[in-house]
Amino acid sequence: MSEKDKWYYDCINFESDAINLTFAHPWMTVSDANLLFEDAFERFQHMKKFHGWKTVWTLMNMSYSIWQREPEDHVRARLDLIKSKK
Repeated sequence: MSEKDKWYYDCINFESDAINLTFAHPWMTVSDANLLFEDAFERFQHMKKFHGWKTVWTLMNMSYSIWQREPEDHVRARLDLIKSKK
């Protein structure tokens, strides 16, 4: 992640959403939730060419809503995939 992209990620600040995600999935740690958000940011940041960073923010919010509703096994599988890539 470039320095400029890191700055935008920090401005978006999904820390409170990461904490709230642990309430929806009690087995999840905050660091796991942050890992989900970092991965989503990496996947969506190229979409900033369409209407700027608001598009990235919207896509990340949509992902957050999906993660809240997804069953535990789907979220665990996604986390395992993210961890295996790092």
